[in-house]
Amino acid sequence: IDPIHAAALGTLGKIHLLMGNCRMARSVINAAMPSMIQAAPSDVVAGALLTLVKCDLALAREGDSNSTGGEQRSKKLLHRSMSMLSEAERKARDMSNMLMLLEIHYLRAQICNQLGPNYVPERDFASKQFVRVSKWLRNGGEINSLAKAAPSNLSDPDSVSSITESLVSLSSKAMAISA
Repeated sequence: IDPIHAAALGTLGKIHLLMGNCRMARSVINAAMPSMIQAAPSDVVAGALLTLVKCDLALAREGDSNSTGGEQRSKKLLHRSMSMLSEAERKARDMSNMLMLLEIHYLRAQICNQLGPNYVPERDFASKQFVRVSKWLRNGGEINSLAKAAPSNLSDPDSVSSITESLVSLSSKAMAISA
């Protein structure tokens, strides 16, 4: 599979999702994902992962209301979505794609909220990251060095936020260079 074909399959999955056919969207993307990972650029893979997360969110909402075992299945879908979001976030950070990171933080906060009270700290952290990236995008950002953000502990919210801030600044540099 070439990168163009991989991107086309990712787009086809998004179209199915927009048309309300989550199962078909998941099917198309899941079938193409191994090839996408090998041949497609990171933005295509991250976009496909976000589409899968959105499909799982829709199916989790549907499962909660439609069946007796739906709540358990919904939790499983939400946990799977969290792992896909982590991979998408890694790829978005590698590309310094702030708009994608914004969407990832939003989705993570939504998922944590649906998972319940045990996930409130993670929800709050994702919400704060969403606000930070939003403000940066609105205000144009500040140029920092990535070296300043090298954390010793990735579980520390301040370290993660400094990484986010550095990635934002790199993104602005890249946008300035390409303009």
